[in-house]
Amino acid sequence: MSLEKSKPLSVGLALGGGAARGWAHIGVIRALEEAGISIHSVAGTSIGALVGAIYCSGRLKELERIADEFHLKQLLYFVDVVFPRSGLIDGKKIVDFVKELTGSPPVEELSIPFCAIATDLATGREVRITEGDLLDAVRASISIPGIFTPLVTDGRILVDGGLVNPVPVDATRELGADFVVAVDLNYRTGRVQLEEAGKKARRPLRRNRLSRLISERLHIEEVPGISQIREWFERTTPTIFDIVVASISLMEVEITRMRLEESPPELLIRPELSHVNFFEFYRAKEIIAEGYRAAFEALGKIGMG
Repeated sequence: MSLEKSKPLSVGLALGGGAARGWAHIGVIRALEEAGISIHSVAGTSIGALVGAIYCSGRLKELERIADEFHLKQLLYFVDVVFPRSGLIDGKKIVDFVKELTGSPPVEELSIPFCAIATDLATGREVRITEGDLLDAVRASISIPGIFTPLVTDGRILVDGGLVNPVPVDATRELGADFVVAVDLNYRTGRVQLEEAGKKARRPLRRNRLSRLISERLHIEEVPGISQIREWFERTTPTIFDIVVASISLMEVEITRMRLEESPPELLIRPELSHVNFFEFYRAKEIIAEGYRAAFEALGKIGMG
């Protein structure tokens, strides 16, 4: 099946999860629009849900502007650390950010049909959110276990949709898409991240840039008895955070492979982003550029690039 401008196909976009690599979705969408392809529906998982919600609200250009100006200190603003009972990060500041851009309409009132993918932690089942509170939909979908606190709503505990459907092709078809363009951000990334975590054990102890900024933000030197926290951030052996992120990435790579075999898209876009780590949102320019490049390369293979 090929995508030709003359055919009135309904084109759906399946945006996969991948944390900072999710900026690539912006480049992919821009490439599709420049190729004259209209997107009629969007399903997103995790960061794909966040970008998808903003796109379906008509505010993608504003998101790209913010992403282009994003730097490491801004990242720390969004890390609203809480007492680690069910997650390290509360996610309220991220939700406020999405609200500022979208205005938080109900999902069913977005200009483009949208679905956010989450996982019901109690049953392990996929949850497809196509109506109701947009902020809750995004908040549920981005709730990476162990990193973000889950969303508790209507008697359910909802976490990251990447646990069950990292690249939601079938959910996009359910929205009425005839031709699905899927974006897989985790191609080969899980193993690379696990290797990087292992390398830390072989490096000499050093204080990294992120550690210094966290120390400055928390005024660590001024707080009695908090030197242990600084030591944890400066440790170069693999941390719990390293292992959780790498392990989830490995799992999502395998689940993605199986799901794409069961429900293959008409066009699969796989940006080369294995070198980008989970929280490197400040590398937006290069990530967006790679999404744009990968999209045009894939379009070229079907005669649209």
